[in-house]
Amino acid sequence: MTRKPRILFYARGGGIGHFNRAYAIARQFLRVRSADCLIATTSALAPLVTQPGIDVLRWPAAESPWTPDFLRALPQLLAQLQPDLMVVDSFPEGPENELSGIEIPRLLIQRDPGLPPQVWPVVQAWPGADGLILNRQPAELLPRDLARQWLDARSEHPLVLIAHNGDPFETTSFMQRVLTALETLPVEIRLASCLPCPRPEWQALWIRHYPLSEWLRGVDCLIGGGGYNLVAEARAYGLRSLHLAFERPIDQQWQRIQGLPQVSMMASAQTIREAVQTLLEQLPPAPELACAGAVVAAQRIHDLLQTAESAH
Repeated sequence: MTRKPRILFYARGGGIGHFNRAYAIARQFLRVRSADCLIATTSALAPLVTQPGIDVLRWPAAESPWTPDFLRALPQLLAQLQPDLMVVDSFPEGPENELSGIEIPRLLIQRDPGLPPQVWPVVQAWPGADGLILNRQPAELLPRDLARQWLDARSEHPLVLIAHNGDPFETTSFMQRVLTALETLPVEIRLASCLPCPRPEWQALWIRHYPLSEWLRGVDCLIGGGGYNLVAEARAYGLRSLHLAFERPIDQQWQRIQGLPQVSMMASAQTIREAVQTLLEQLPPAPELACAGAVVAAQRIHDLLQTAESAH
C-alpha cells in the first residue's frame, strides 16, 4: 500500500452511542498505526472537535428530507473515498440496508449479545466476549479530586450526576423528573448532556463535556438510561448508578440494565429518591475488568489491513 490505509467508520443511528464506539476504536487504532480515519455519523450530538487524524462526515438524520438523496449517492461516495476497510456499528448492512451489495471489506461492531452470527469479521462488545468499548480506559480518568473540581463540586455532599443524550424534550423532562425527586436530599446535583442547556436556571448545574467519562471518578451516583455508553462506563469504572430504560425501537435498554440498580419509568419521586439514598449508603460496586473492547477492535482492524496488504 503506497498510502496510509483509509478506514471508514460507519456509525449511522440516533443518539451518540454509535459515534462514541467508532471514536473510541479509531482513537485506539491510531495508537497502533498511522491511518486516515473518517467517521460517518448522523448524530447531531457528535463533538465539533475531534482528535487529529480522525475526521467526521456528518450525514442528515433518518427523518431528514435529505436522507434519500444521500443514500442514493452512497455507492458513488464510497467509490470516491476508496476506504480499505469499513467498521460498521450495530447494523451490518446499515440501518436501512443501504450497504447491501457494496463490496468493501468490513468489520462489524456487535453492540449486544443475542444477534445471529454474521458473515463479516466481528467484535462482540460485551464482557464474556471481546469486552466493553469505552472512549477512555479506567487508567485515563481524572483522579477524584481533580474531577470534582471540573464538576464544580462546592461542598462535601455526595455528587449526583443525571446524564442523558436523547431527544431534547425527552432529555429535559427526564432531568426535571429526577431533579424534583431528589430536591430534598443533601446532595449536589449536576446535569450532563451534549445538548445545549434548555433552561436558564439549570446553567449552574449543566455539564456539556465530551467525553464525560473523563470526569466520572468525581461522581458518587450516576443516574441515566440504559444506553450502551452509560451502562458500560458505570460497570467498567465501578460507579454507583441508577438506571431507567428508555423505550427504543431497536435498542432493548431494559435487557442491558438487568443486574444493575434500576427503577421503572413509571416510578414515583419517592421511589427514585429512596433508591438513590440506598445507593449512597453502599460501597461502590467492583469495576468490570473486561473493558478492552476498543483495544481488541483496533487490533482486529490492524490484522485485517495486514492481511489485505499481504494479498497485494
